[in-house]
Amino acid sequence: MSYRTTSEYQPPFRLFPYIDEISNYKIMLDLRIKACFPKDTSAVNILVKIPMPKNISNVTPEVAKVIFLGGQYLHK
Repeated sequence: MSYRTTSEYQPPFRLFPYIDEISNYKIMLDLRIKACFPKDTSAVNILVKIPMPKNISNVTPEVAKVIFLGGQYLHK
């Protein structure tokens, strides 16, 4: 996320990426997203895009069902 501001500003989400190189040909990315707004506020239509190189052979998305309230994975 890119933000430009002239005063103190806290973005609505924080990203915590964890990258683990399993082998020379396999990398595991664990991306955790934390909402930084009050619990009585909700967010709708949140879209997370992760650009991947064109020569990737397989992607397996997993979503934590305990925290995740709904949505879908779109593969282009």
